[in-house]
Amino acid sequence: MKKKVRKLLGILIVGILVMFLCINYFSQIIISQNDMTNSSKVIFRQIDQIIKQNEEELEKRKEDIRNICILRARATAYLLQRDKSKINNLEEMKKIANLLEVDEIHIFNKEGTIYAGTEPKYYGLNMKTGEQISFFSPMLEDTSMSMCQEITANTAENKMMQYAATWTEDGDVIVQIGMKPSSVLEKIEKNKVSYIFSRLAETNGYTLVAIEPETNKIVGSTKEALVNKNISDIGINTKKMKNWDKAYHFRIKGKWYFCIFEKQDTIIVGRICEAKILYSNINENNFMFFIYILLIGGVVIYFITHYLDKNIIKSISAINNGLQDISNGNLDTKIEVNNTPEFKELSHYINQMVESILETTDKISVIIDTVGLPIGLYEYNGSMERVRITHKLPEVMGLSEEEAYKLCENREEFNAWISEILSNPIEGEHEIYKISSSPDRYVKIEIIKRDDSVFGIVVDKTSDICTKNKLEKELGEDELTGLCSRRGFYSKMDELFALPEKLGCAAVVMIDSDDLKKVNDTYGHNNGDRYLCEIANILLKVNAPGQLTARLGGDEFAILFYGAGSKEEIDEYMNKLEELRMNHIMKMENDVVIDVKFSMGKAFYIVDGVESERLMRVADKRMYIDKRERKKKQME
Repeated sequence: MKKKVRKLLGILIVGILVMFLCINYFSQIIISQNDMTNSSKVIFRQIDQIIKQNEEELEKRKEDIRNICILRARATAYLLQRDKSKINNLEEMKKIANLLEVDEIHIFNKEGTIYAGTEPKYYGLNMKTGEQISFFSPMLEDTSMSMCQEITANTAENKMMQYAATWTEDGDVIVQIGMKPSSVLEKIEKNKVSYIFSRLAETNGYTLVAIEPETNKIVGSTKEALVNKNISDIGINTKKMKNWDKAYHFRIKGKWYFCIFEKQDTIIVGRICEAKILYSNINENNFMFFIYILLIGGVVIYFITHYLDKNIIKSISAINNGLQDISNGNLDTKIEVNNTPEFKELSHYINQMVESILETTDKISVIIDTVGLPIGLYEYNGSMERVRITHKLPEVMGLSEEEAYKLCENREEFNAWISEILSNPIEGEHEIYKISSSPDRYVKIEIIKRDDSVFGIVVDKTSDICTKNKLEKELGEDELTGLCSRRGFYSKMDELFALPEKLGCAAVVMIDSDDLKKVNDTYGHNNGDRYLCEIANILLKVNAPGQLTARLGGDEFAILFYGAGSKEEIDEYMNKLEELRMNHIMKMENDVVIDVKFSMGKAFYIVDGVESERLMRVADKRMYIDKRERKKKQME
């Protein structure tokens, strides 16, 4: 009887102590949560005010820039109206641009085509060329219009510019100016939520986040590492949240956090604090209570442990072992624990769940096959002998069913096969590999490793890579002459100028055909094209070891001689080119024989400059001098 009373008394004491401990503990939790909620609301209001103030300042700055652009466009039109001879004078146009502090000036004719301005490379662009430039097309219908475009990427170079346009007073041409809106772009950058949050200071242990409502993506945070992550990636499950204007507890990376959110105009702001920090005082205040409970509860725990070990722990251990086998990929494992009706029922449901997982995996594979996506999947871990694959993988990898089955039989052989593929990536591509050459076949392989498990995603990229290779070839070669295109020439020249040891002694030669217009007008454009091809053949006949030859467009050509041992060696190439252009003739389609003529000018690397752009300008000027002298001799 005494023992029974002692036992009941002990239980009563422990119950009372635990009750008071819980009351005190949860009271302090509520107080801590309320304090954090109130301070968070103050911070949220401050953030909202900062964002709205920044937006107002940004709109004002945009309006100011728009007014400045219109004003400077009109000023440019006024100057050109007074002296239209400057329109076709590149240097005068650049002076006007410098005077009015604008970056670009473009002159459109009444058909909406750029024919003059500070940027010759834009000549020929029409208001129908691209979405950006077509913004100004309504002006072609109304000569009284002036328009200013928002900051956008331009058609020619895809660089961020702000353009404004107006007609000259006589309605003869449209004058468009372009300005680099650096101050506005800087203001836009500073108005981004990510920038604002990066500048906020937060108490140690607390983190502020800004979330995009549509995607749940973190767009700003006082912890930069969280930016661009989805909130679910850090452990916040939105499915458990009834609405955003409440506080929640979430387990993030094994730690409990208290989170407060508030939905504002365009974003959701949140404040997160680790529970250990938020409730640190609670732990101190309840420490002594904990000691007492620990001493008293030790006796109770002993009896409970004995009971649990006998009737529950062993059953749970058996279930855990089975679940571990299942998590390791052995989905054929069956759990049979029948100690109690409850464990028997649990075993049944676990086995039923595994069967459902297998069915789901098969369904996913069937769906991928049905919609025709070129995606194959594989999975294995350290406990599996075989590799699990979807039906589409053999087709994506170019394997027969028999080859795929044999590879999947042995995990080590499969892994070695994948490793061999991964050892030969395609240069310039991310995670893309060539797996065969007859025919060409390319795949993208992404491997996800988690603990002992490996999950692979294989995507057929053959069509994409082949299309890209075709486009790269087309962009790098002039269709008419077979020489380098302008884009290819500039790209290769930039590579050489970045490697002075490879460039060596070098020179740039600019070439311009003579009498092309006359040939076109007299013999037709088909013969004009043959005339250009003949010039290209002459240039190629120099056949220098280091020679990059290109047609830059129209009747303009260029040669880069590089890797020469000396200036004299390049002079020899130039002498050969001079000999080739002397008395060179060609037969037209109507058997008429004409002279093939072109003018040229050269500029030496180091002597005339070290930048490719400067050398091309110097060579271009000398080419025009040569053209004038040749015309003068021809007239004499």
